[in-house]
Amino acid sequence: MDDLTKWANQGVEGHFTEPNPWLTIDDIVVESSARLVGGLNDEVVVMNSLSTNLNLLMLAFFQPTPTRNKILVEHKPFPSDMVLALFVCLVD
Repeated sequence: MDDLTKWANQGVEGHFTEPNPWLTIDDIVVESSARLVGGLNDEVVVMNSLSTNLNLLMLAFFQPTPTRNKILVEHKPFPSDMVLALFVCLVD
């Protein structure tokens, strides 16, 4: 069963049902990812993109106040990171 069919038939339960439960889907690539970066299997984690992770962190933890309301970024950041910083500032 492909993932779209699995989603159509099982919805969120697809995260927990065999074969290949989505909850642990990254386990399939841990060994090859560790080899790719020269690490051990227990040193590697497969996650979202950097921009997604920054977004999740900023939305969860950035709490501007009247005196602490700025975000500093490096010179010429990756474009999606700059958009994220601008977006987070506008959301507040």
